[in-house]
Amino acid sequence: MQEYKCKVCGTRFNRKKGTLLEGLCTPLSIIITAIMMYMCRMSVSAIALVLGKQEKTIERWIKKISPHCEDIIKHKLNRKNHNFTSRFLQMDELWSYAWKKNAKLWIWTGIDVTTKLFIGLSTKRKISIGEKI
Repeated sequence: MQEYKCKVCGTRFNRKKGTLLEGLCTPLSIIITAIMMYMCRMSVSAIALVLGKQEKTIERWIKKISPHCEDIIKHKLNRKNHNFTSRFLQMDELWSYAWKKNAKLWIWTGIDVTTKLFIGLSTKRKISIGEKI
C-alpha cells in the first residue's frame, strides 16, 4: 500500500489512517465478504474455513466493524445521498397474546427483500376488515 509523508511534520501515513480499516492488512473485499457471510448467519468457524483465515481474525473484524454498521446503513440509505427505493417488499403479519389471553396483539412488518432491512413495523390491539395499516 502506498505511503504518504506530511511535508510539515514528516509523519508517514497511508489511506487507511483514521478509518475502520486502519491496522488491517487483508484486502477490503475479503473483509466485506466475511461480514456479509456473518450477517447471513454463517458461523465464525464456517467463515474462517471458507476464507482460509483464523477464527480469531474473523472475530476481530466483526468486533471492529459491527458497531459502525448501523451508521453506514443510515448514510447509504439517506435519500439525499442514495435515493433508496425498495423494489421488492415482503409483508408479513402475525399475532400473539399480550400479557393475557384476551389481549390479542397484531404485528405487521415490511422487509426489503434485497437488503433485508425493516422498512416498517406496525402493531395494533384490534383490527377491522379492510382497515388501513
